[in-house]
Amino acid sequence: MIVTKTCSKCGNCKIIEEFKIPGRICKYCVNKNLREWRAVNKDKQRIYYKRYQPRIKKWRKENKEYTKINNKKYYERKKKEEQVAYILMNLKNYNY
Repeated sequence: MIVTKTCSKCGNCKIIEEFKIPGRICKYCVNKNLREWRAVNKDKQRIYYKRYQPRIKKWRKENKEYTKINNKKYYERKKKEEQVAYILMNLKNYNY
């Protein structure tokens, strides 16, 4: 059984994997909103990165092992998500 949820932004009914956990807005709408905000607020984003990028680089350098483990978990999760998306895409295109 496929569990679905309705996005509160676009109103489309989507599978649960297409939502951030926890969330009422689908990943597509979240990404769309972020792209729009970044396009309008380029100066704010530039200021943010100038302010926090040195801290982030320093923290990553001091915590290399943690960063390495975290990156590995991230890429494994993304790989699994892509595999699920591929399977679901093929299921939708499959004619019974």
